[in-house]
Amino acid sequence: MKVQKVIRAQGEYAKKGEDIKNGDVIKILNEGTWIEGQFGQQLVVKVNTRNGEKNVNFNQTTINILHDEFGADTAKWIGKEVIIRAKKDTVAGRKVEIYYFVTPDWDFDEYRELTKKNNLVKDEDIPIINEDEEKIDLKDIPF
Repeated sequence: MKVQKVIRAQGEYAKKGEDIKNGDVIKILNEGTWIEGQFGQQLVVKVNTRNGEKNVNFNQTTINILHDEFGADTAKWIGKEVIIRAKKDTVAGRKVEIYYFVTPDWDFDEYRELTKKNNLVKDEDIPIINEDEEKIDLKDIPF
């Protein structure tokens, strides 16, 4: 029978609400390690928290965003600062708080979905209609 070696991340895991909180800015300290977790493969990354160096699991949304922001090579993520965005949700029938580690220009939209801020419509993107422009006479409209 073949057995598989189990790789565990060295060090203590960050506790939500204690070591890391919504809005905290943290620094990525290593390129991470893929480990077999309770829910399959998980990327465990060492970060600098308010209480020192701790491990965190990066969920797939976090990985996708950091891939787009910093590139595919996690070694290039080392030294980068990210902000924690937390969202309360129900997962598998349990109420949980999901932590996302993203760049500061990512935040939740009105539907509580992560969106890059510069992709949202800003007031300055809406054209201003000058009153000096030619006025339309409602009688000229054919309906």
